[in-house]
Amino acid sequence: KICFELMMPPLYTPTLLFPCGHTFCTSCVDKNASKSKSHPKCPYCRSPIESSAVNHSLKDLIERFAKQKGAFAKNEAKHIGEVFGTNNEGKVVEEKEAKDTGGGDFAADKSKYVGEYRSCSMRYNILNNELADSKETLSTVISRKVAVKNAKSMLESEKKGVEEKMRVLEAELKLINKCLDEQGQKQAGVEDEEAEIIQQIRLVEKTMDGLGTEMEKARMLAEGCGASASELEDDAE
Repeated sequence: KICFELMMPPLYTPTLLFPCGHTFCTSCVDKNASKSKSHPKCPYCRSPIESSAVNHSLKDLIERFAKQKGAFAKNEAKHIGEVFGTNNEGKVVEEKEAKDTGGGDFAADKSKYVGEYRSCSMRYNILNNELADSKETLSTVISRKVAVKNAKSMLESEKKGVEEKMRVLEAELKLINKCLDEQGQKQAGVEDEEAEIIQQIRLVEKTMDGLGTEMEKARMLAEGCGASASELEDDAE
């Protein structure tokens, strides 16, 4: 973008671009260079900028103009009177009738209008280049927008797939937890049954120990009474 401000140093120092030779203020050159994604280009002719330098000739001319500006302001009324013709009250005096040759300074008018045309033409070309750059940037942004939209759509689709898998896994987890509860109850029942059997075995073993002692005592008494081994075996059977 171009500011079209008077190239007054130091902020708007006139800067000469190479190799095209066009001049813009330092502020505009720096801003365009910072915004350029590729090699910086001249805002007017779009030529690549290889280097730049202060346009000292134009800088000196503008500085002299600025110094004289105060004098111009002081003599403004007098200057207007000389150029346009004014009375003592500052009102513009009606122009004299045109001369027989057609009246007016046609050469001055021509120079004026040519200068205005060139100025407008330059601004138009710069704005046209800016429009082209903006459209190119817009095209890039639109492409990025489409890419982002596609990526978002893909992620949303993947999200739905993951959410469906999560629902399936949650159902499986619920079923597994139910089976775990059932198996836990069965395990508790089996452990209770195991404990009862162990207790029964210990009771039987204890009872058998007592009977064994009584059997040995009875055998000894029977033998003392003259019982034969065969009789004891028969009795045992």
